[in-house]
Amino acid sequence: FSIASTTDSAIYDSMYNKFVSEFHYSPSELVYFFKGGSVYPDTRKKVYDAFMKDDKMRKKISRDKEAHQEVLHYLTRFSMDEMELRELDKYIVSTREFGSSYKQTFNIDELISRASRNCANSTLLHGNLNKILDDRELKQTQSTVNV
Repeated sequence: FSIASTTDSAIYDSMYNKFVSEFHYSPSELVYFFKGGSVYPDTRKKVYDAFMKDDKMRKKISRDKEAHQEVLHYLTRFSMDEMELRELDKYIVSTREFGSSYKQTFNIDELISRASRNCANSTLLHGNLNKILDDRELKQTQSTVNV
């Protein structure tokens, strides 16, 4: 989802419905959305807030692994800090103009580096991020093999 900030509010509802209704995202899967640099922080915050207000989604969170909840919580807090995002402009979109040269993805190594300085459970966070990434790669590999 590459979204210019001027269209955020116009497409927000359909985007949230897509995540929840069509894709059935779990909290751990939302990590991939929140760490992406192609959606502006105010949109990420709106989606996260709606997700947390949705009763069905809150139930889904309680069934999800505790470690994944922690990762989601940390990443969403991290992503919504506008000043922090500006500081990381080498790694994520740092302009309101959305040319292809600005479609950079979030640098996971930089996130982990900052987590180790800012998060008391950085070792656990690092391990969980790796596990989520590994699980995602495995699912993608399996779906490619099954096609």
